[in-house]
This record gives sequence, C-alpha cells and structure tokens, in this order.
Amino acid sequence: MIAGVFIIKSNGEVLYGIKYTSSGLLSDVSLPSYVRSCVTLFTSRDSTEIGHPYILEQNEGQWVYVFFKSFTIIALTSKEEEITTLSRKMVALGKQIVQNYGSVISNWHGSMGSIQGIESLIDAYISSELDSQEAELLPAIEGILYSALENPELAYAGIIDASGKMLVGNIPENHLEHIREELLHKSVGPSTDIVPDTYEILGYTVQVLRVHSFTVVGAPHKDESRIAAASAVSEIAQALDDVLG
Repeated sequence: MIAGVFIIKSNGEVLYGIKYTSSGLLSDVSLPSYVRSCVTLFTSRDSTEIGHPYILEQNEGQWVYVFFKSFTIIALTSKEEEITTLSRKMVALGKQIVQNYGSVISNWHGSMGSIQGIESLIDAYISSELDSQEAELLPAIEGILYSALENPELAYAGIIDASGKMLVGNIPENHLEHIREELLHKSVGPSTDIVPDTYEILGYTVQVLRVHSFTVVGAPHKDESRIAAASAVSEIAQALDDVLG
C-alpha cells in the first residue's frame, strides 16, 4: 500500500507531497527531517544511481527513493509493497516531471502545489489504474486495437500502464520484458507527437507513444515496413487519449 509520494530537490527542500488517506488525497503535507537528510546524503555520493530505487525501512513501513538529476521522488509504502513495480511507476513519473517541469524545477522555491495538474499527474502515475468510467470505455479501445491487429503486417500491439503491466494486447512476454527495460531507461514522447518513438527489440522495430501515464506499443513483422505499426499506434493512442480526456 502506498501512503504518500513526495518530490524533493537535491538540497532537501520539499517541492510537493501527497498523502493517500481513507478520506482521499491530502496535498502539500510535511516530510520528516531524517527523510530529507537522506536525499542530501545520497545526492552527494558519486555512487548513487539515477533511476535506481533505494529503500529506508522505518517501523512498519518503508521509504523508497528514486533519484533524478535535480530532484528525488520518495514514496512511503508498507513493507509488503512490490518494489520492482513501484520503482517502474516512480521512474515513469520522474521522466514525466522532467518533461513537464524540468526547465523550472531547479530554480523553484517553495511548494509546487500552485502548478495546475501536478496532483493529478502524480496520482495518475502512482495509481496508474483506469477509473470506473474509463474501464467501461476500455472495450472500445480493445476493439480498435484488435481491429488494427487484423493487418497482416502487424506482429503485435498493446497498451502498458506505468507499472509495466499490459492492460490489453498480444505483446509476447519476452518482448514485454525488454520494452519495460527500455521504458525505464528512455523517455517516450507524448501522444501529441506526430511520429512514435522507435525501439529495436529482439530484431523487431517497435513503435511507442505515451498517453498520460500509459504507453501504446506496436511492432511490424521483421520483414514488413514500420509504417503500418506507426499508423496503428497513433490510432490507438488517439482513441485512448479520447477516453482519458
């Protein structure tokens, strides 16, 4: 269970924090000083890896740190939380923060709570689940995806959430593992981009587009042009964007 998520500058200054409670989200919450001290300690070490999870256990819970160039994302979770899945979400969130706010975050002082969309961005990546309304509309997305798969030039296609889980599609498991690794270490353009990003996965030219906290993936057969996959990914991404609003 995730109890809270925080964005911290490298000097320990808290930029933003959310706590998840039974009554809903609480924003701009405080953070213990020893947690902030760990940020300054780790960022001062040359051995600290960008995008790698570090864990500090405390009583019945644990603090999970993922470091980026100018800030750190920290999650407070139960000890039962699956770290690999959580770290994927945190890395994906960090990349989106860099993309949205990277140009201002190093010079920002005080809370980022006044920035429109920051709370919904964090919640989307950490929960990365379709709400009930969106879940009802998912069959429409499935229809578009599986219609695209009728094209004989297309080997596979799918939609992946921020944790790396395939929500719908036919992406082979061995390809899915490699795609997850690529998503951890590379940025993906938003769905407003005209042309999908390209990854080379096990000899396949894979097309990817980010839609909110989700990623649309498609690949042609090895001997086919990438045009069909790029077109399918763009169409699926647009449909998903329409669902998510």
